[in-house]
Amino acid sequence: MATLDVAAYVLPDGTLPELCVSTDDGEVPHHGAATICEACLIASSAMLPTPVDVVGRRIVIALDMSVPSLSDKGYRRLFAPNTAPRAPPVPNSV
Repeated sequence: MATLDVAAYVLPDGTLPELCVSTDDGEVPHHGAATICEACLIASSAMLPTPVDVVGRRIVIALDMSVPSLSDKGYRRLFAPNTAPRAPPVPNSV
């Protein structure tokens, strides 16, 4: 890695962060079994698999959303239609 590339990763305290880098050579894994890589934990939470179909039927998520209509008895208009916007009163200057 060139010096210019490394300078982009320097933290404010002057240290380099521990980056999780996977290798394509197949010889060295990107981190050992004993270490926990926070970058891998964050990335793997976004790539969770979809739930498995256990019973043989498709899982249906029913969203029962009822929107109250304007003709419901509980509906009331809070402000009259001709109500103008108001600001707080201006204090009198002394």
